[in-house]
Amino acid sequence: WLKFCFYFPAMRRLLIFLCNYLAAGQYGRRGYDPRADLPGARRDAFDEQMRGAGPKPGQKKEAKDCPPSDGKFPFAAATIIGGTIYVKADESDSDCVELKSLGGHNMTALQQAAKTACGAPGEWKLKFMESLSAVFEMGGLENWPSFQEEDTRIAYGYNESVGTTEVTDAKMKKILECWRYGCGCKQAETQLWSKITFVAGIVIALAFITKDWLQTQKREKKKRSKEEKEARKADKAAKKESKEKKKKAKDECSSPTAAEEDSDKTK
Repeated sequence: WLKFCFYFPAMRRLLIFLCNYLAAGQYGRRGYDPRADLPGARRDAFDEQMRGAGPKPGQKKEAKDCPPSDGKFPFAAATIIGGTIYVKADESDSDCVELKSLGGHNMTALQQAAKTACGAPGEWKLKFMESLSAVFEMGGLENWPSFQEEDTRIAYGYNESVGTTEVTDAKMKKILECWRYGCGCKQAETQLWSKITFVAGIVIALAFITKDWLQTQKREKKKRSKEEKEARKADKAAKKESKEKKKKAKDECSSPTAAEEDSDKTK
């Protein structure tokens, strides 16, 4: 085979190409160090990943299952609009306020824990509202009440103030029923009206577009009808003119010419 490739340059080039391709498949990957294959060489996690072992780039890790919630929640009303959480500590409060921190942890840390601590990352709102104790536990967050020796309150920050609220079972029961629908927070009502206005605007825009399209179709139909009528009229006139020309030619052929009349007179 090698002798055959030596006498035929095309086959020789093909063999060189295959050898280079196989070598590039093993050592041509970006970031791969060929020295890692030497006997006794140390390999780190990056080398193993480049060799194909270990998790692939972009490969998702299996999410841990969240532990059961303790069935308690610190707020009497809560809702999430976009990425902002609005809460009301007690029923006596006038309206919901934007939650800035909870248990000494800012909202970035809380949302990150809700996304990555356990469960699916896309369900962080559900986990925050229905399994907040599990978010604190799995995310390594401190200051969740132990419910021992009257330790039932947790600190929270809102707007520019700080307060404490009691974590109870009754609040959790209410939150499970209403957090998806706003729990009476004015911020949720404002968002609802914004959505209604947006949808109404789209409907009105579609109505105007449909009206313009129908009017355009009507004008185009009228224009085509007029063009067809003019075309039929022109065709009819052309046929009439052709018919008259044929009749005139026929008459000219049937009538005697002047030469024939002179000949008849001479005779």
